[in-house]
Amino acid sequence: MQTDTATRNEKMDVAELINSAAPRLKGKREAYVMLCNLIGGMNDDILDKYGKETAGALLRYFETNPKARAGKDAFAWVAQATSTDDTRMMINVVNYDGENVVATDGRRLHIMPNTDGKKGFYSKQGQAEKHEYTFPNYKQIIPDTTGRERVELKLSALTVDHVSQGLDICVIGGGLYVLAYIKEALAFDKEAVAFIPPMDDKGIPEGPIALEMREGRKAYIMPRRKA
Repeated sequence: MQTDTATRNEKMDVAELINSAAPRLKGKREAYVMLCNLIGGMNDDILDKYGKETAGALLRYFETNPKARAGKDAFAWVAQATSTDDTRMMINVVNYDGENVVATDGRRLHIMPNTDGKKGFYSKQGQAEKHEYTFPNYKQIIPDTTGRERVELKLSALTVDHVSQGLDICVIGGGLYVLAYIKEALAFDKEAVAFIPPMDDKGIPEGPIALEMREGRKAYIMPRRKA
């Protein structure tokens, strides 16, 4: 009986600590990841000590507070571009360098400022990874957008132009792009400024389209070749 009482008091103490710390945790991606790990039972020792209800209460706080949710959502936005190809292990992670958080699958690249100052690699689910490969030099594929045509792009205005190889294709500035990639790039902000690449003599965009959004989020998406 005394053990049960002590356990309840400990859980109350932890809950109070969490409540007092919650405002300082807003937007912290690692806090959300920690909570997901707790709920998923990945840290059973912590679960046994503090209880699922305490972790659940904090998780609900992050789910329902827009500012707290922002850190998790921003990471998820970058992670969408992570490769799932097992033969390309070097890009199967989200890369935190000292400057940016970046992911690519070779056809698109999502990038945002590294406000946490962390360095290392994370899985698409947000867990730290020991990565034995060298992440590619992503900066060399980021185009210079000086002089490019600017277009205001809205998620609600995107439409399918045609289907190619089972993929919905849209047209932006005369270039063909996988619609799903454009939609995922706009999923966080719902709109972006698009910098249209120039066309070559065959009517193919010379390089990726550049999409710029709020808070430094940027996406670069390679065009599809015409059939």
